[in-house]
Amino acid sequence: AGLFRGGLGQTTDVSSQAGEFSVSGMLDRTLFAAQGLEGGHPGAIAHYRSGGVDLRPKTVLHFATEAHVEFAPPGGGGYGCAFERDVQRVLNDVVDGYVSIEAARRDYGVVVRYLGTPEQIVRMSSHYIVDLEATRQQREVK
Repeated sequence: AGLFRGGLGQTTDVSSQAGEFSVSGMLDRTLFAAQGLEGGHPGAIAHYRSGGVDLRPKTVLHFATEAHVEFAPPGGGGYGCAFERDVQRVLNDVVDGYVSIEAARRDYGVVVRYLGTPEQIVRMSSHYIVDLEATRQQREVK
């Protein structure tokens, strides 16, 4: 989180239906996150795991056919105070799935309301609004 959000990581789940397979866990920042600058938050640390067990990075490991390996490179640190990020940009981040409603409130001080129903699979941008008064109050707290 930051005035300018850090680079996003991604998670990839690897498996094989054709037999045994191997994965090269070439990941950095598995212990220490990329630090934010000028008040920005640190990025997410990387992880490499299978069956809920953390695996040793920078190794090639071999897996049985039924295994699933989760491979997640790190995210980048933010730049600048997150509470100064434009409210519309935070709303766009929520709509685009980059930031959760909870993180919008906690990290950016922006209170987003979802107007749809929980069972809706397709969620349109019109299903989200910013509660401007609650956002003003939330941002005053920090």
